[in-house]
Amino acid sequence: MGISENEEGYFGYAVSIFHVVESWFVMEEDLVSTGQYMRDEDFHDGSSIRVRVDPETGEGHIVEWNLKE
Repeated sequence: MGISENEEGYFGYAVSIFHVVESWFVMEEDLVSTGQYMRDEDFHDGSSIRVRVDPETGEGHIVEWNLKE
């Protein structure tokens, strides 16, 4: 579902586990490719939210959309 890279250059993946309806974050070395792929549309409906992050605390908050910004 997603991929991220840490400061040391290691990759981690968000993986959807369908039979338990959960998503897990796992490191690249813990994965084995099945050769199966899914599309973004299989996971996302196109909706989105806007998050503003406090630069001092790193904490994020959902904010209303303001088209004038």
